[in-house]
Amino acid sequence: DRLGLDPFAIRERNVIPDDAYPCAGASGIKLERLSHQAALAKLKAMMGYDALRAEQAELRARGIHRGIGLAAFIEITNPSAAFYGVGGARISSQDGCTIRLDPQGGVVASVSVTEQGQGTEGIIAQVVATAVGVPIGQVRVISGDTQTTPYGGGTWASRGAGIGGEAAWQAGKALRANVVAGGGGPPPTPPAGPAGGGGAGGAGGAGAAAGSFYKLWVPAEIKGVKSWGERV
Repeated sequence: DRLGLDPFAIRERNVIPDDAYPCAGASGIKLERLSHQAALAKLKAMMGYDALRAEQAELRARGIHRGIGLAAFIEITNPSAAFYGVGGARISSQDGCTIRLDPQGGVVASVSVTEQGQGTEGIIAQVVATAVGVPIGQVRVISGDTQTTPYGGGTWASRGAGIGGEAAWQAGKALRANVVAGGGGPPPTPPAGPAGGGGAGGAGGAGAAAGSFYKLWVPAEIKGVKSWGERV
């Protein structure tokens, strides 16, 4: 208030402009592409900031002091050993996913990332269903069993979807390629990426076409695929 600037305007002036990337932060960390200005604009619209400020002024005139909290920060996600290793943390940058067809025509995905209440298993099932081109109900995810699942770096710091999900996506595409190479023609074409076609709805959208895919391909001898397309 002393500066005559709105608190939101102060933050808008002090973020790195969206068209300034790539650049480096004050500590030297490299920033490839961020969108603070776009994020702030969306936040302002979603929270109805101008209306909140008007309400705040009205309440203050009546002796009611109500604040509006704002915070802007950069959160690192999908970190690897390159980031934590400098601090002495023994954390692997590796995560894996092995996908196979079972005799009943289901798709079984064994993943190194684990479910801790953040929805990892649901995300992996959605990604696998989309990559292979089958309904999400046909996918079973196995995690947390160190005797059967691939080795990984653990579930922490947003790695579940970003790294574990990428491993599942690559493995799913490789399994699909194996199925197509088995002969008889390809199964239904899946969306271009894990988020295509509205998530789980997109994966489930294969519908009847996916059913015929199972009838045609289950008898084929298909090997599972580990993350990054490595055949096992």
